[in-house]
Amino acid sequence: SYSISELINYLSCQLPIVRRLGLLAKGIMFQVMRMMSTAVATYLKTDEQPWIADICGSKSFKKYCHKSYKLLEESFDSALNKAGSLIFPDEDSNPSKKYARFKKEKTAFAFGIFKSKGKELHCIIPTKGQDERFSLSEDIVSFLVLSIVPPEQQMTFDMFLEEIYEHYKIVISAREFAKSTAYTPELENSLSKSFEENSLAFEKLLSSTGYLIELSDATSVVRNPYKKIELQEND
Repeated sequence: SYSISELINYLSCQLPIVRRLGLLAKGIMFQVMRMMSTAVATYLKTDEQPWIADICGSKSFKKYCHKSYKLLEESFDSALNKAGSLIFPDEDSNPSKKYARFKKEKTAFAFGIFKSKGKELHCIIPTKGQDERFSLSEDIVSFLVLSIVPPEQQMTFDMFLEEIYEHYKIVISAREFAKSTAYTPELENSLSKSFEENSLAFEKLLSSTGYLIELSDATSVVRNPYKKIELQEND
């Protein structure tokens, strides 16, 4: 249902055709990543792991975001392990052998596909090296705004953070972190400064892409600046 509403909003925007198709391709890939993450949680009958996005890039926050990312990877591995025993029931009874074959088959359920697409979209960083973690590129931010906020409409910055958490389990600020499965009061206290820096960095990213309007020192809104496509009777 989220994918449908997002695509309706996005396809209603009057964007230049090349830009329109480029963002659409990346947005659909991002939606598929969400479907994979949701499918893992559903299959394991657990709560969905949050995507804690590192926007500020501070050293301590980077380390925590990496730990969170690894928890999602572990949930994919658990699902693979569970599914392997069902998909290859006639194989050797050793579950590790079944799991090894299952990974070798490169099924669409593999975390490797999730990771490679995420790096292609620059929403999993770095593309090479250690401390892999979630982030948000300018193109993905554009898709999030244009698919969640209807054309020529706006919502407060805090509301937008709530929406992307509701749609994707993306955590930017302490408020969304408190709703996630990772939350503990002690952990929130230790990360409070990092979340504040992260939220400010995300505001700057939205502003640099032209989607943020500051109404006052305390209030800013996220706006979809594009006009709505009006269909003619013969369309």
